[in-house]
Amino acid sequence: MATGREIETKVLRCDAGRRQPIIHTAIPFMLEAPTFNFGGDIAPFSSSISIASVVASLDWPGANVYRTLLSSQPRNEVIITDLNSQLSELVHEFHQSTKKMPIRIIYFRNGVTEDQLRHTFEHEIDAIRMVCPGARITFVVVAQKSHEFLGSEIGEDCNLTKFFCSHVDEKSNTHVGYRVLHDDNYFTPDKILSLCTDLLIRRVRWRFPQLSMAPPAYIAHETALMACDYVEKNRLDDGTFFLPRIFI
Repeated sequence: MATGREIETKVLRCDAGRRQPIIHTAIPFMLEAPTFNFGGDIAPFSSSISIASVVASLDWPGANVYRTLLSSQPRNEVIITDLNSQLSELVHEFHQSTKKMPIRIIYFRNGVTEDQLRHTFEHEIDAIRMVCPGARITFVVVAQKSHEFLGSEIGEDCNLTKFFCSHVDEKSNTHVGYRVLHDDNYFTPDKILSLCTDLLIRRVRWRFPQLSMAPPAYIAHETALMACDYVEKNRLDDGTFFLPRIFI
């Protein structure tokens, strides 16, 4: 299976006409315990192949440094089939960077439709538990238009939903919904929205001006699309391709 990795580079911002290093800021919720925020999404590439992206913040107690792992998989797979190995590598890098193992794991899963919900949840939370047994997991499904979820509150999978919350991003005027399927971290709707707001730090906003949701979910979506575009332009005549190294 083809796998590529984002290489994190030093990103600078402009301030009063001068380029200065980004200031790493701590996030209040994350100060309480080592917290690993990550996101996932899948983008269709061809009639037979999709590209999955898994994105994680590797610093703590902030969320300033993100890396992406990419993998190709069959088009008809709705779960991230290589999640176990991708997550293992990202958690290892988190440990190397912070000298801590995650006690809390917050997973923001993008791109899941109602009919895929239970299947995706059951398989992907099992993968997380295999990599980090004992960690306190919160599993959140993200949608850019929250009305996609409203009907499901009374649907057959209503028991799968712990709670639902949403917000309107004032900058982009986008309605974003968060559906919490599993929660070991005693979140409330207000606390989830507060964490998502805190994750929208200036550095990430600068890199992604259209950002409107929790960065791990948004970056996973964007990097999967970036990978599809790269492969389309660079695949060989026999159809062979290599996934890109994406600089964020």
